[in-house]
Amino acid sequence: MRTMRSLAGGLRLTLVGGFLSYRALITFLTPALFFVMMIATPLFQIITFSLLGRYSKAETADFYVVGTAIQASAMAGIYGASQAVANERAFGTLAQMLISPAARFWIMLGRLIPTCVNGIVVAVFGVFAGWALLGLRLGAGDLAPIGLAAVCASASCAGLGLVIGALGLRFSDMYFITNAVHLVLLIATGAVIPLALLPEWVRALSRLLPMSHSIAMAQDVVAGRSFSALHSVGAELLLAACYFGVALAALARSERQSRRHSTLELV
Repeated sequence: MRTMRSLAGGLRLTLVGGFLSYRALITFLTPALFFVMMIATPLFQIITFSLLGRYSKAETADFYVVGTAIQASAMAGIYGASQAVANERAFGTLAQMLISPAARFWIMLGRLIPTCVNGIVVAVFGVFAGWALLGLRLGAGDLAPIGLAAVCASASCAGLGLVIGALGLRFSDMYFITNAVHLVLLIATGAVIPLALLPEWVRALSRLLPMSHSIAMAQDVVAGRSFSALHSVGAELLLAACYFGVALAALARSERQSRRHSTLELV
C-alpha cells in the first residue's frame, strides 16, 4: 500500500509539477516566440535543406523532407528541456527545488515529458508541412512507423536536453552549448547529409546521438526499404534512458558543487 501511494505521489509530481515548470521556466511560450522557434524555424529549415538535397541528387527528395522533419523536434527537445532545468537557477527558484524532499527522478521526468510532447507536435507538423508543400509521398502504412520514429526521437532528444540543462546549473551561458549541439544533430544524424557521405568517425558518433536511429527508420519507410522497427526503436529508447540517467547524475553533481561553492543562484 505504501509503495502504491509513493508511486501515485511520484506520478502526480511528474504530471502536475512538469506542467507547471513547463509554463514557468520555458521562455519561448509567448505566441510570437513560439511561432518563430517551433513553427517558422523548423518550417524554413525543412524547406531549405530539402530543396538543397533535391538539387544535390545525393538522395531522393523524400529522404531530406522526412529527415529534416523529424530533426526539427530538436528545437523543443534541446532548448525546451535544457531551459526546464537550467532556468531554475536563472529565475532564482533553484533553492526551493533543492530543499524539496521530492525524488529527483520524478522531478526530472516531469521536465522531460512536456518537452517530449512538444517535440512530437513539431515533428508531426514538419511531416505534414513536407507533404503539403514539398510533395512528400506517404502511404497509409507509413504513418504509424513515422509517428513512432517522431516519438522516440523526441524522447531521446529531450533526454540530451536534460543533460545540458543539468550542466547549465554550473555555467552562466548555456545557450552556447545548446546551439552547438543543435548544429551537430543537424549534420551528424543523417537528416541533411547521408551518413554514407560522412567520415567513419562521424558515422560512429551518430550511433550515440539522439534521433539518428529514428531518422534512419523514417527515411527507410518513405524509400520503401526494409527496416527493423524493434532495433531502431529499441536503440533510440535506450539512448533516451541513458541520457536521462546521465542527467540525474549531472544534476546531483551540480547540486553538490553549488552547495559547496555557494553558487546556488545566478548573479
